[in-house]
Amino acid sequence: MRSLRRSASPYDTFVDSLRPFLAKRLTECGGLILFTGAVALTVALATWSINDPSLNHATDQRAHNVLGRPGAVVADLAMQLLGLGSIALALPPALWGVRLMRERDLPHGGLRIVLWFVGVLCASAVASALPPTDRWPLPTGMGGVAGDALLAGTRMLVGPLAHFAGFLFAASAILSLTAACRVTKPDFEEDEEGPYGAARPAPRSGRASTHEERHDADEPSLGILSLGALAQAVMRGRASLRTRLESWQAPADEAEGLAYAGASP
Repeated sequence: MRSLRRSASPYDTFVDSLRPFLAKRLTECGGLILFTGAVALTVALATWSINDPSLNHATDQRAHNVLGRPGAVVADLAMQLLGLGSIALALPPALWGVRLMRERDLPHGGLRIVLWFVGVLCASAVASALPPTDRWPLPTGMGGVAGDALLAGTRMLVGPLAHFAGFLFAASAILSLTAACRVTKPDFEEDEEGPYGAARPAPRSGRASTHEERHDADEPSLGILSLGALAQAVMRGRASLRTRLESWQAPADEAEGLAYAGASP
């Protein structure tokens, strides 16, 4: 039994081409948002002032923060809770944003977020372990409320080894933040299994792999896809119109032939 093959319509072709395009663009937009947010947080923390208006400091004075009142509120909240450990808040999201914009992929995203959270807390505890300077304006330690609480709880648990708590938190912060960022070469290489659990084919070498990389890089844009779908629709419309005109012209030719045959002697 012959199977009927139906050619894809221009709409189906356009939608199938548009879906991966939109998915990649949305991923890139997410990376841009992450990177922009990290840069904005860094600027807000760098221009933080204790005299700026915040949630616990009401004043009519103009905010000295570069980002204005919103930046002053966010920076003051971060410094109150995390102290100098809030500096670690901005680095991993900035690198994640760059990765999403370049590679459109962020493997082990949940684990990265957990390590980022642990690393920020450990960095706050390290800052609390340092002696505060005379220019530190807050009543808490240099690690904020979270750093002081974490350091005090750890010192109560370890007892005689309380003096080594700062070194323990420093090692934990370095390991956690490094793993959360993970910009080394193995991070840009996928595991043995693909993103959906399927085994990845062996990498090709030589001219074939170079050709595939160039083919992936030369991805058609939305305008080209739209023009292709439009051209295909025009061609199909012309073919359909020609078939219909021929079907209309056939009875007229047949009637004219019969009339000519009847008129001839």
